[in-house]
Amino acid sequence: MAATRLCYAALLLALCATAMPAHGRSLSHQGRRLFQMGGMMAPGPGPAEAPAPGPASEGIDIALDWGFNPYPDEEAMVGDSVTFNWSGGTPHGVYRIPDGTCPSSFSPAPPTMEEVGAVAGEGSATFKFDAPGKGPASSHRYPFLTMRPSLASLLLGVALLTLSASAERRIGAQALNTANGDEPRRSSRKQLLEWEPVSTADGGPGDTFVPQGGEGSWESGGDTGIIMIHACVMSKGDVVGWSARNMGLQEYGSAVYNATTRSYKQLLDECGVHDCKNSFCGAQTTTAQSEVLIFGGHANHINWFRSYDHGTGGLWSTQMTSGRWYPGVATLPDGKVIVVGGVADSGKAGYHVEDDRSVDNPSYEVYDPITRKFTGDNWEMSEQLAAAFPIHTYPHVLLTPDGGLAVSAGKLMVKYARTGPTTFAKTYDYPSRPGAPWSYPQTGVGALLPMLPPYDQLFFLAAGGTSQDRAKVGTPASDAAEIIELTEGPEASWTSVGPMPYPRVMGDALVLCDGTIGIFGGAQEGLAGWSKVARNVEYGDGTSWYCKEKCSKAEVEVFEPTIFDPATGQWSEKGTLATMLRPRLYHSVAVLLPDCTASAGWLTWQGAGQPQRGTPHTRMFAARGAVCRCLMRQQPTEHNSALACCGNLLCPLMHAMQHPSNMAYRILLQVMMAGSDVTNDKTAEIFSPPYLNKGPQPVIVEAPTVVTAGAEITVPYMSPDPVQRAILIRNAAVTHSMAFDARALWLEVVSNTGCELSVAIPGNRNVLPPGMYMLVILSDKDVPSPAQIVSIP
Repeated sequence: MAATRLCYAALLLALCATAMPAHGRSLSHQGRRLFQMGGMMAPGPGPAEAPAPGPASEGIDIALDWGFNPYPDEEAMVGDSVTFNWSGGTPHGVYRIPDGTCPSSFSPAPPTMEEVGAVAGEGSATFKFDAPGKGPASSHRYPFLTMRPSLASLLLGVALLTLSASAERRIGAQALNTANGDEPRRSSRKQLLEWEPVSTADGGPGDTFVPQGGEGSWESGGDTGIIMIHACVMSKGDVVGWSARNMGLQEYGSAVYNATTRSYKQLLDECGVHDCKNSFCGAQTTTAQSEVLIFGGHANHINWFRSYDHGTGGLWSTQMTSGRWYPGVATLPDGKVIVVGGVADSGKAGYHVEDDRSVDNPSYEVYDPITRKFTGDNWEMSEQLAAAFPIHTYPHVLLTPDGGLAVSAGKLMVKYARTGPTTFAKTYDYPSRPGAPWSYPQTGVGALLPMLPPYDQLFFLAAGGTSQDRAKVGTPASDAAEIIELTEGPEASWTSVGPMPYPRVMGDALVLCDGTIGIFGGAQEGLAGWSKVARNVEYGDGTSWYCKEKCSKAEVEVFEPTIFDPATGQWSEKGTLATMLRPRLYHSVAVLLPDCTASAGWLTWQGAGQPQRGTPHTRMFAARGAVCRCLMRQQPTEHNSALACCGNLLCPLMHAMQHPSNMAYRILLQVMMAGSDVTNDKTAEIFSPPYLNKGPQPVIVEAPTVVTAGAEITVPYMSPDPVQRAILIRNAAVTHSMAFDARALWLEVVSNTGCELSVAIPGNRNVLPPGMYMLVILSDKDVPSPAQIVSIP
């Protein structure tokens, strides 16, 4: 029944509840304080002598009070009743384990639960032991679970009633269970691209699959305050975004979006992160110190650079050597940042300027965040960039495992070796991607596939764009998709993994938390850019907006996302994913969305054990700390700092209880789409991928906020299913269908005890450049945990 699953969820999820201040927290029994929690949650002194029981008709009253506490043991006779009372508006629910067994493990299945009192803001629930099956003459233990979710956490109390024919009554407290289960070590390596290219009729690349977990879901993300054209995910999970001038809030629109509250606030003063120098149409990345670095911009400000420190609010700017509109950027292994290409005048990209090479800027420059200096322009990439002109802006600049770069501009791709701290030299050409050039305005999407240990292979996916060169309004988009192994050298070749379910121009691609690639937004016809032709924009909710100027050159919007699975080379089948309500076209963004308040998500397990979103009584995660108390009366071991209570579920919580300040920010693994000035959109929509519906999510109990490359870290976790893998995903920095510095790495699992996962952070900075990353663990059902952001300097 639903209550059974819900109670199991209460039991499991409550073990992550916030450790509230110890003082003043108690549960009362008939108006009398029994004990108060403190320190390692050892019970305080109880009454010196428990009173004798009254007649059976008196029953036993337990008042539910604030806190995460086990209720006292009670003894009762057959015919006694136990009554739970609560008020104050905070929902409680009361459940019982009928067979009286507090399990030492919740695998392979949760215990059967019986609802005594449904979840409500206030109420009273009574259970009477009026039959032999409910109250045998011989002693028997009956655990009761009471669930109380607050705004920040789910609070659980346990009452264990021992029933007997005796009239003796006593009050006790629960001790710590030390049962510990070890998870056998499993290799973290899962072969990438293990399929061989075959025809779609044989079920190979280009074939489709129906995502497990259903279609996912979209929900409104509320207003963003601005038309969010640029977006970065910061160390605490909020999204820093900015627009062009006069597109919301102050003149130089800048906002911070909070995914949890679905709200925004203005960022900085009238100048925003632009520093009153229009950074619209520049490129950006973030640092491990939660800084935003913005290169180039628009109109008279294309030669400006801005550095914004999100931790301190500090902002400063300086001029680059030359102006850049639509450049590419990448973080180098030593933390320096290279900015590549672009044009020297706003809007001068595309075939309308093919006869004016004076507007081109086929150079690169390196910025050092430590010295805050630029090196000056270098020209070793000019041959490629000039050959790709005028379809070459926003080039993909990809750091390779040897410390060099692979640069894709137009349809040309070249490998460069790093010859000095700030210089590069061409080593060879890659073959050109088949089809038309796919840089702006014939915009396709590109994404590095997640790397696997030992990180000596790097694959790049290119998808969509326009089906014809010299595209114009009405030109069909391309459904082609290809992969190239960048580490294969001059012999590398493009392998088709198309067609995609939809042709798509101007989509947004990002790595999802199960290692798949999600592609969002865009259109099936046309190209990127502004049109002078007025048009009506229709939204999926029945509303519309009439665009008079700066309208879309793309039509036939794609409302359904697509998922690509690198392990099979297959795409999600058309019509199997939920559709968004609003078109996201030119100047929109998509990010893997953090939610960094105390409640990082709203999930409960119901029915067949599938998670459902949006239920009011199961906000599941705490922001800092956790508490743990076992449900069985057993003697603790001497190793109280690493206890494994009730099977393998509780041991990590003891660490969190001892070190609450170490708790990093938990993140719900959703996707946010926002912006698009050609649809005048100042809203966000939130997508919950199907993997959130495949089973219960593992929970990372704690993780360091700063990690050293090459270190081995131990991650305490909780999960009803075995945890087998872990992945790092770089925080998003996106605009114009470009995800700068985007990369992901499957981590080597060193050990797995069943409640602690030890993983090796790569030491090669060529595969793990400095920055902020989301750490995610996955169950054997490929259900990802909420992430925790770690900074890797």
